Amino acid sequence: MARRWLIVLLVAGVVLMFTAMLLPGAALAWFYNDAHALGRVLIGLDQTAFPFSRWFHMLVFAWLTVCLCALFPRLRYWQVTAILLGLAVAGELVQIPVPGRTAGVGDLVDDLLGIGLGLAVVAVVRRPRPGNAIRRPGPPDQ
Repeated sequence: MARRWLIVLLVAGVVLMFTAMLLPGAALAWFYNDAHALGRVLIGLDQTAFPFSRWFHMLVFAWLTVCLCALFPRLRYWQVTAILLGLAVAGELVQIPVPGRTAGVGDLVDDLLGIGLGLAVVAVVRRPRPGNAIRRPGPPDQ
């Protein structure tokens, strides 16, 4: 049952990412309209040193990283990074023909930061706890 939910969350993250990346610039501008509360919040965030689009990239890729590591625990961290970096590059490339959108290296950097954040979460969760350490066969302690 948990595996099914992880698959749903992973697919939802990929769909959310590509939907956001394929929105034309004019449709995206609606989100930054000060006529509604969401627009005012996003405008306020964009006036900070860390705009919403950067948060979006990092959080979506952290989410995808955690889901991928939970679904496929035997994947090495470099394999997870390679898979998600490929997805990030594909996401940037599909934006090229979309009116009002551009592909950017800065977005890839934010995606990599998100992957790193996700891997850090996974590493902390997977860290062996004292007392729960796996014992290797060998002579008994003396």
